[in-house]
Amino acid sequence: MPKTIYIFYILFAIFLSGCGAKGAKFEHFVEPQNNNAVVYVYRQTSAMGALVRTTAYYDNGDGAKEIGTISNGAYAKVEIPANIQTKIYVGIPEWGETIVAKVGETLCFKYGLKENGTVFNGYTYAPIYTAFLYRVDLQTCKKEIVETQLHSK
Repeated sequence: MPKTIYIFYILFAIFLSGCGAKGAKFEHFVEPQNNNAVVYVYRQTSAMGALVRTTAYYDNGDGAKEIGTISNGAYAKVEIPANIQTKIYVGIPEWGETIVAKVGETLCFKYGLKENGTVFNGYTYAPIYTAFLYRVDLQTCKKEIVETQLHSK
């Protein structure tokens, strides 16, 4: 194989390595303050859609507020008012989940992509990804979120 192809692969690998989270590694869940609840949204590291990043939001009736950017291997967290109907979502609000968190509760949502077919773009077939966000139990979250990092801009 020509030397230029090896160089291309090395540069491409370096490029891809810069696409995930770069912040502090997850250490522990925080205790919510002031009669709030805390929500974590995370994405495990995956080769599928590695370059895709999105923003997570919450809306408790007074407009959407950003939770944080969710990139490959990243997490974001936010405190929300307890006992108020709140929508947690990425992208389109209709794809989210509505919750009513209890005082002091910790909730986890997992974001990911799944391949949902391919489309021919004139030169090659490209995958079509479908995003998903769903609530996971605290035990599952504790096992999976430890491998993530806080996304930093």
